[in-house]
Amino acid sequence: MTTEKKLYKIGHLAKTLGVTHRTIRYYDQLGLLPHMKRSSGGVRLFDDEDIKIIKQIRQLQKEDYLPLEVIKEKLFEKKEDTLIAIITDSGAILPENKLKKNQVISIFQLDSEIKKELISQYKMYLDKGYQKIYSIHTGPAYSNITTIAKEAISTLRHNNTIEIINSNSVGSSLGLFISQIQTSIENNPNITNSDLLINKLKKLTYQIGLFKSLDFMITPKKEMHLIENLIKESTSQIIPIFNISSENSLSFQSIKLSSTEAVQEVKETLLEEIESRGKYISECMITYSFFYTEAKEIANELRKVYPNTPIHLVEDNSKASFCFGQPMLAAAII
Repeated sequence: MTTEKKLYKIGHLAKTLGVTHRTIRYYDQLGLLPHMKRSSGGVRLFDDEDIKIIKQIRQLQKEDYLPLEVIKEKLFEKKEDTLIAIITDSGAILPENKLKKNQVISIFQLDSEIKKELISQYKMYLDKGYQKIYSIHTGPAYSNITTIAKEAISTLRHNNTIEIINSNSVGSSLGLFISQIQTSIENNPNITNSDLLINKLKKLTYQIGLFKSLDFMITPKKEMHLIENLIKESTSQIIPIFNISSENSLSFQSIKLSSTEAVQEVKETLLEEIESRGKYISECMITYSFFYTEAKEIANELRKVYPNTPIHLVEDNSKASFCFGQPMLAAAII
């Protein structure tokens, strides 16, 4: 059953809105009241949308002193999509793509031609008319890409369109960082306080992970002697556990001699971190390689406790292995 719209005569609008009959007729003549209809007798009839438009017109005249021609353009102009690109490097492990059709993520592999590749990416999106390019990269503790990105944009014109962001993260925590930027862009394509948002996200990002290999590039030097001693004393494969804290620093947490113990510590540490945040998280990603069963178990447990929170289960696509090696299991929250 459909409900007919309530219609009002011009006298009702004039009395309700405090405007004259002549003013309303003039708005109609200018095409500012597209919902206006006429009765069989030729009487003007208006609906709630017309009332809303007249209120907007009066507000724009009073507050912004705009002429009616400008107000008409402002109210009825066709709004085009804001084209936004997010460029990141292969240190990111991303959740499923949540971007709208007017946004895009571009990922490039790490090699000796990073600067050249970045310039190519920037030029491509600038030439396509993208109004904003966010270039979000791993932190300086893991690579020097942020510095290279700054060098790349210095060679370009219109580089004020490009914003270089040092996430201070890597892997799944970088992926969540980007995911949160995506959500913010969707809600407000013209972010004016991006620095505040970025600093807030950096403080909220946390990652704990085990890496069943010592073939990683990043090792806290002050902790290296502990690993070396265990290697000498142990005949079994050791499993180092690291975390990226809210201070965005990579730190060595402990070493386990079995996968079971290591997985349990990752799980317990993650739950302790969530507990310290008042049991609130806005998004979580569990990343794995050769630890699918364990990763799925952690993800399912979190989904039961936080049914309304996005919990991503993502297989490592090896793009973050340039830092840590594999097999691995990591959990990131923000």
